[in-house]
Amino acid sequence: MDTSDFQMFLEESLSGVSCFQVGSTMEPTLDPRLADLLLLISRLPARPRHTFRLQTNGILLHRHDHVKMRDAGLTILTVSVDTLDPSVVAQACQRSS
Repeated sequence: MDTSDFQMFLEESLSGVSCFQVGSTMEPTLDPRLADLLLLISRLPARPRHTFRLQTNGILLHRHDHVKMRDAGLTILTVSVDTLDPSVVAQACQRSS
């Protein structure tokens, strides 16, 4: 989505939010604009008042400007650790039961 379309969508759709999460089913660090989009969100009149979360698998996090992320006011960085290795999944399931 074009950045200006994203901004227009947010400005027209949100009057205010308590929590805002970037990332969930799609990996946000694939977009090279990530840090700038976070700054854009943080500068909206309807910016998140309580929680501003980035959900990522973390693999490409090093490619992004962490200072901009901080300046955007991120409050939570959630990193999922996933694997396709069945033995690792089995170990994790055993530990959680």
